[in-house]
Amino acid sequence: MNKNIRHIILIFFSIFSFSTYGQKDKKIFVGQILSDTLTIENKSHYNSLLKSILKSQSQIELRFTIAPSFDNEVCFIIRFDSSWTVKKIAFDPLSKKYILMPFISQIPIDKFFNNLVLYNIFSIPDQSKIQTQEWTLENNGLSAPGMAVTDGTCYKVEFKVSDMFRSYLYCNPISYFKYYPRNYNLHDMADIVRQFDELENK
Repeated sequence: MNKNIRHIILIFFSIFSFSTYGQKDKKIFVGQILSDTLTIENKSHYNSLLKSILKSQSQIELRFTIAPSFDNEVCFIIRFDSSWTVKKIAFDPLSKKYILMPFISQIPIDKFFNNLVLYNIFSIPDQSKIQTQEWTLENNGLSAPGMAVTDGTCYKVEFKVSDMFRSYLYCNPISYFKYYPRNYNLHDMADIVRQFDELENK
């Protein structure tokens, strides 16, 4: 085996088991999990509201950070221990810290989580790893049109499920999906973004 291999990627198709309120055999379906447990790096500049996800004590923790080009970052944190919780924090440019924001979800978090699993939130690869090139036969030759978005919004996903961890990043997935409608990874990420938009605005 190549000794220069820096990380191990594990793929699991999982049903996460837990006990709550004395009731056993409760299960949470988490779908496929693409885990980079050995080499995940935490480069975030979060304050004490958001420690490294590697230190999370929750059975499930999911962080979804929204980073617009011309606005302040917002992060949703979904956790499961004996029950589901969700909170919202936002970056304050004056204090240069994240602050807790008033937020009450109008959507049941267990159902919201199930939708995220449906869109493969734990198995989508990083945007830098997906193939978007599509060839078109035109005038007896092949062409591969491309696109680039210089401004917009980036989304960072970090998760912990039991002892599995990973983080990944997408920028402007909805715009890219409109240009590459046959790319299923962009399709899933665009749907995840829409889910969080609904969570925030409903």
